[in-house]
Amino acid sequence: MEQIISSNDKKNYIYDKINEIENTSVIVDFILSNEINYSKNQNGMHINISVLSDDLINELYSIIQLSISNSYNEIEYLEKYNYQKNQFQNKTCKNTEKEKQYEPLKLTNLQVELLATLN
Repeated sequence: MEQIISSNDKKNYIYDKINEIENTSVIVDFILSNEINYSKNQNGMHINISVLSDDLINELYSIIQLSISNSYNEIEYLEKYNYQKNQFQNKTCKNTEKEKQYEPLKLTNLQVELLATLN
């Protein structure tokens, strides 16, 4: 059963989580397409979420939830990828070390003469 979250709780969530999002282009597009008033300075784009309608808060809340979820999925994927990569490299290094341990090759006189003709 889905939990119902109040508009104020959603606003608090937006306020608390907005800085966790690295790629904010979807949020900027949302602000522009909905003609939400904003101010812009060297620190970025700022909106007053306390004056937004409940519909806009719901949409923005969903966008931020999805963005954070995708971000965590990317981080998890990269962690798993790097782990597997390290495992493979460690295995390859161990195999390479084993391959470098050769026993001396004993050649017959005929083999030595044949190899000498190749030079």
